[in-house]
Amino acid sequence: MRADDYPGAAKAYYRLVAAYPAQESNWLGLIRAQMKEEAPQAALSTAQRIPPAVRQKLENSSDFLSEMALVDYGANQAAAGDQALRRAMQLARTSDSSDALSLRLQIAGEFLDHGQTARAIEIFIQATQLHPDDPSGWEGLVGAYTRGNDFSDAVSAVRRMPQKAYNAAEKHPGFLNSVALLYSARGQCSEAQNFLQRSLNLDQAAGQQPDESTQLQLADVWMREHSYTQAQSLYHDIITRNGNSVQAWRGYLVALHQKHDDGKLAAEIPHIPAAVRTRLEIDPSFLILEASAYSSTDQNRDALPLLEQARSRYKAQSKLPPVNLDIQTAWTMLAVSANEPGLGDLLADTKSRGGLTPQQRAAIEELWSTWSIRRADLAFKTKPQLAF
Repeated sequence: MRADDYPGAAKAYYRLVAAYPAQESNWLGLIRAQMKEEAPQAALSTAQRIPPAVRQKLENSSDFLSEMALVDYGANQAAAGDQALRRAMQLARTSDSSDALSLRLQIAGEFLDHGQTARAIEIFIQATQLHPDDPSGWEGLVGAYTRGNDFSDAVSAVRRMPQKAYNAAEKHPGFLNSVALLYSARGQCSEAQNFLQRSLNLDQAAGQQPDESTQLQLADVWMREHSYTQAQSLYHDIITRNGNSVQAWRGYLVALHQKHDDGKLAAEIPHIPAAVRTRLEIDPSFLILEASAYSSTDQNRDALPLLEQARSRYKAQSKLPPVNLDIQTAWTMLAVSANEPGLGDLLADTKSRGGLTPQQRAAIEELWSTWSIRRADLAFKTKPQLAF
């Protein structure tokens, strides 16, 4: 029987429990095979058929109760799952196995995915206490802390790791990525870069494609170091493999902007997949980025609708658009036409806003002056007699 032939395993265990119903391991094997088949309801039904005497013995085992917690959660029996998990964790304090630990860590991972970080951390902490040399609990604990931006506790956990566990964890890309995030959060970008490069080297040594999330993390470190050319190149590599990566497209275009290569930025915008661009443009700052690129290449007619969309995003949230956005919009309207509808109202509204900085007041005054001159020039060209 193949190692991953779970239906075949389940059939074999069906025959075993029928022939030897008093054998505890047969029932546990059947339930595990059914869970591997992603059939929690079938596993729950099997658990309910276990003879009472056998079940009584099984319920004194952290292996069985850890498995049953997973079964109950999978069958949407949360209360029963909570009860089984609590009992499993109690029994684990006196007797535990690597299989039982693996099951509880799986549950902790599902807790994390559903936003139940505190419950996941409880499981990870116990794992580090009962199995200090096993890297799995430590990796989960550090990852949970970093996911919640609790960097101080994450650093503390790394420092408490026994050397054996740390050495084993260093062979896992996920752990290296978590440690890199800790260094990055502390402003130690060189150290973060080192851990991320090691993570990518592990992927390469295993004959795998580089992990996209690791590459994105590395590109972000390069952006923080102002290494925009390296970041741009890496973001572009990601886009080449996965054109639907929203984060990579954002990073790529921001890197171009930071390099003052707005001409290339503007040329790349039409190549963004429609669904990706729609998601990116939910953020008004991205609309402003696009508009700035178009304006810098004298494509003001393309820039103006984007700035107006950005202003609408703020208004939809019952917020006033930032003053600098209003000023940028006004300059773009003026570049399109001195008679652009709404320009006068925008200038008047912006000028009347409170809390303007001296630089903003000066920019508004310059706008008024430039607008007045251009309107006068335009009027003279169309009706020169009005100049007398």
